[in-house]
Amino acid sequence: MADSVQNIAGIENLTAKQVKAIELLCDYENNMTYEAVAEEVGVCYKTLYNWRTRNEDFINVKKKMSEFLLKEKIERVNRSLLRGAVEGEPRLIKLFYERLGMYKDRKETCIPII
Repeated sequence: MADSVQNIAGIENLTAKQVKAIELLCDYENNMTYEAVAEEVGVCYKTLYNWRTRNEDFINVKKKMSEFLLKEKIERVNRSLLRGAVEGEPRLIKLFYERLGMYKDRKETCIPII
Protein backbone atom coordinates (compact mmCIF):
# COMPACT_ATOMS: atom_id res chain seq x y z
CA MET A 1 0.00 0.00 0.00
CA ALA A 2 2.88 2.40 0.68
CA ASP A 3 3.72 2.63 -3.02
CA SER A 4 0.13 3.75 -3.73
CA VAL A 5 0.27 6.47 -1.09
CA GLN A 6 3.51 7.93 -2.40
CA ASN A 7 1.85 8.84 -5.72
CA ILE A 8 -0.94 10.92 -4.21
CA ALA A 9 -0.75 14.70 -4.54
CA GLY A 10 -0.07 16.45 -1.25
CA ILE A 11 1.86 13.53 0.28
CA GLU A 12 5.06 15.57 0.19
CA ASN A 13 3.58 17.92 2.82
CA LEU A 14 3.05 15.13 5.37
CA THR A 15 5.39 13.52 7.88
CA ALA A 16 6.23 9.81 7.88
CA LYS A 17 3.93 9.35 10.91
CA GLN A 18 1.05 11.04 9.10
CA VAL A 19 1.55 8.81 6.05
CA LYS A 20 1.60 5.72 8.28
CA ALA A 21 -1.60 6.89 9.99
CA ILE A 22 -3.30 7.31 6.61
CA GLU A 23 -2.23 3.82 5.57
CA LEU A 24 -3.69 2.34 8.76
CA LEU A 25 -6.89 4.40 8.61
CA CYS A 26 -7.49 3.37 5.00
CA ASP A 27 -6.90 -0.33 5.64
CA TYR A 28 -10.59 -1.09 6.19
CA GLU A 29 -9.98 -4.81 6.58
CA ASN A 30 -7.92 -4.37 9.77
CA ASN A 31 -10.70 -2.34 11.44
CA MET A 32 -8.38 -0.48 13.85
CA THR A 33 -9.78 2.08 16.26
CA TYR A 34 -8.44 5.64 16.25
CA GLU A 35 -6.79 4.91 19.59
CA ALA A 36 -5.01 1.85 18.14
CA VAL A 37 -3.88 3.82 15.07
CA ALA A 38 -2.48 6.61 17.25
CA GLU A 39 -0.61 4.09 19.41
CA GLU A 40 0.76 2.24 16.36
CA VAL A 41 1.99 5.50 14.81
CA GLY A 42 3.45 6.75 18.09
CA VAL A 43 1.32 9.84 18.66
CA CYS A 44 -1.38 10.68 21.16
CA TYR A 45 -5.04 10.35 20.21
CA LYS A 46 -5.49 14.15 20.22
CA THR A 47 -2.71 14.57 17.64
CA LEU A 48 -4.39 12.04 15.34
CA TYR A 49 -7.71 13.79 15.92
CA ASN A 50 -6.17 17.13 14.93
CA TRP A 51 -4.69 15.64 11.76
CA ARG A 52 -8.03 14.07 10.82
CA THR A 53 -10.06 17.20 11.45
CA ARG A 54 -7.79 20.22 10.90
CA ASN A 55 -4.91 19.29 8.60
CA GLU A 56 -6.10 19.88 5.03
CA ASP A 57 -3.22 17.94 3.44
CA PHE A 58 -3.87 14.96 5.72
CA ILE A 59 -7.61 15.08 5.03
CA ASN A 60 -7.15 15.32 1.24
CA VAL A 61 -4.51 12.58 1.00
CA LYS A 62 -6.62 10.28 3.19
CA LYS A 63 -9.67 10.89 0.99
CA LYS A 64 -7.73 10.16 -2.21
CA MET A 65 -6.14 7.06 -0.70
CA SER A 66 -9.49 5.77 0.53
CA GLU A 67 -11.05 6.22 -2.91
CA PHE A 68 -8.10 4.48 -4.59
CA LEU A 69 -8.28 1.47 -2.28
CA LEU A 70 -12.05 1.12 -2.59
CA LYS A 71 -11.78 1.13 -6.39
CA GLU A 72 -9.14 -1.61 -6.12
CA LYS A 73 -11.72 -3.79 -4.33
CA ILE A 74 -14.40 -3.47 -7.02
CA GLU A 75 -13.15 -6.46 -8.98
CA ARG A 76 -13.16 -8.66 -5.89
CA VAL A 77 -16.64 -7.47 -4.89
CA ASN A 78 -17.98 -8.10 -8.39
CA ARG A 79 -16.62 -11.66 -8.32
CA SER A 80 -18.31 -12.28 -4.97
CA LEU A 81 -21.56 -10.78 -6.25
CA LEU A 82 -21.50 -12.98 -9.34
CA ARG A 83 -20.63 -16.09 -7.33
CA GLY A 84 -23.53 -15.46 -4.93
CA ALA A 85 -25.98 -14.77 -7.74
CA VAL A 86 -24.97 -17.93 -9.59
CA GLU A 87 -25.36 -19.92 -6.37
CA GLY A 88 -28.96 -18.68 -6.14
CA GLU A 89 -28.84 -16.07 -3.37
CA PRO A 90 -32.03 -14.04 -4.09
CA ARG A 91 -30.70 -10.67 -2.83
CA LEU A 92 -27.55 -11.02 -4.93
CA ILE A 93 -29.49 -12.09 -8.01
CA LYS A 94 -31.63 -8.96 -7.67
CA LEU A 95 -28.55 -6.77 -7.11
CA PHE A 96 -26.78 -8.37 -10.07
CA TYR A 97 -29.65 -7.54 -12.43
CA GLU A 98 -30.00 -4.05 -10.94
CA ARG A 99 -26.31 -3.38 -11.63
CA LEU A 100 -26.83 -4.47 -15.24
CA GLY A 101 -29.89 -2.22 -15.56
CA MET A 102 -32.08 -5.23 -16.26
CA TYR A 103 -34.21 -5.02 -13.11
CA LYS A 104 -36.47 -2.30 -11.93
CA ASP A 105 -38.52 -2.49 -8.80
CA ARG A 106 -42.06 -1.92 -9.99
CA LYS A 107 -44.65 -0.80 -7.55
CA GLU A 108 -48.19 -1.03 -8.79
CA THR A 109 -50.63 1.55 -7.64
CA CYS A 110 -54.21 0.50 -7.29
CA ILE A 111 -56.78 3.16 -7.86
CA PRO A 112 -60.05 2.33 -6.18
CA ILE A 113 -63.06 2.32 -8.44
CA ILE A 114 -65.89 4.28 -6.93
